[in-house]
Amino acid sequence: MSLGNNDMYVEEIEKLRIKIDETDSLILSLLEKRMGISEEVGALKEKYNKKIFDAKREEAVIKNRCEKLNNKKFTNGIEEIFYSIFKTSRDLQQKHIVSRKNIKIDEENIKVAFQGVIGGYGHEVSCNVFGDSSCLTPKKHFEDVLLSIYENESTYGVLPIENSFTGTINNVLDILVDYDAKIVGEAYLSIDHALLGIKGASLKNIKEVMSHEEALKQCSKYIKEKNFDEKITTNTALAAKYISERGDGSISAICSKNNSVIYNLDILDTGITNMKGNQTRFIIVQSKNIAKSVGNKLSIRCSLPHEKSALIKALLPIYNSEINLTSIVSRPNRDNAWQYYFYIDMTANWDDKNVIECFNNFKSNIYNINILGRYDEGLTLVKNKIND
Repeated sequence: MSLGNNDMYVEEIEKLRIKIDETDSLILSLLEKRMGISEEVGALKEKYNKKIFDAKREEAVIKNRCEKLNNKKFTNGIEEIFYSIFKTSRDLQQKHIVSRKNIKIDEENIKVAFQGVIGGYGHEVSCNVFGDSSCLTPKKHFEDVLLSIYENESTYGVLPIENSFTGTINNVLDILVDYDAKIVGEAYLSIDHALLGIKGASLKNIKEVMSHEEALKQCSKYIKEKNFDEKITTNTALAAKYISERGDGSISAICSKNNSVIYNLDILDTGITNMKGNQTRFIIVQSKNIAKSVGNKLSIRCSLPHEKSALIKALLPIYNSEINLTSIVSRPNRDNAWQYYFYIDMTANWDDKNVIECFNNFKSNIYNINILGRYDEGLTLVKNKIND
C-alpha cells in the first residue's frame, strides 16, 4: 500500500469511526434507559410474586424483533445481542430482589430441589447429602430445579450430570448457564438398577419396561435380550409409581430397589446394568448470588477461536502445570450453527500463585468463559440403601 493510499484509508476509516461513535452513544443511551425499565419490571415482579425468567416469552420477543429487521443477513448477530440484553436484564432483576430481601443461607432451614419423585436416584442422593427429607422438594424437569434456585424458592438443587457408562447428561449441561447456576459440590451414587413389577408379577409375563431414557440405555443389553418394548418416563421412580398405580402384570420398571418398598412392588430381577461399577455423578447447585467459591475442583464453560489447533494452543499452558484436567466435553452452541462450547473440569490448588498464572495463560487463548463453580472434588461414594 502506497503512502497516498494509506492516507486515504486513514481519512476514510476515521469518518466511519466517527459514525460508529455517534451510533454507540445512541445505543448506550437507549440501553441505559432499557436497563432502568428492567429494574422497574423486576420490582413489579417482586411485588406480585412473579417469576423472573420466562423462556418462552424471551424467545417470542427475540423472534419478533428479528422479523422487523430490514436486512435479514444481520439476524444471527441481532439474536445474540438480544439474548445478551435479556440475560443482563434478568441479572439486574435478580440482584435487585436478592438485595432487597437480603437473602442468606440458613443451614438450619434449607430447601432442596431435586428432579424426579420420591424413590428416584436424585431423591436418594438428596437424602444422603442433606439428611432431613422434609426439606426436599421434587421437581418434574431439570429446568424446574434450576428455576427453583434462580427464583430463590430453593437453597440448593441436586442434578445428575454424568454417568460412568453413558457419559455426560447433556440436558443438564446445556442449561446451567441459562439460570446462572453455580456448582458448589458433587456426590457419586453407585447405580444398581433392578427390574420391578407389581406384587405377584412374573418375569416371564413382562412385555414392556419403563424408565428414564438414561436408565434404559444403561440396561440396553438386558432389554434386548428379554425383547422388552421400551417406554420413556421423566424419572426412574416415576416408572415405579406408574406401574404400581396401573396394576398391570405385563409392564415393569427399571429403577432403584428402594422403590419396591416405597411403591409396594416385587423385585423381579437384579444385576441388569450393562456394566459393573455403574455410577452417576450428581452436582449440587446454588444461585450465583449466594454460592461460595471454594475447593480444589473448577468447572468452566468456554468457546475457542475457529482456527487450526485452537484447543491444543489453549491447553498448552496446562501441560506442565499443577492443574489436572479431569474432563472436557464439547456441546453445540444453540444460537450459532456449527459453533461449540467446551465444558472443562480441572483440579488444582487455586490459591497457588503458579496455578493462577497458568490458568490466566489458559484464559488468554479462550473466550466467552463462564465459571460454572469451584467446589470440593467428590470423594465419598453414596451407596444404595437396600442391598442385594
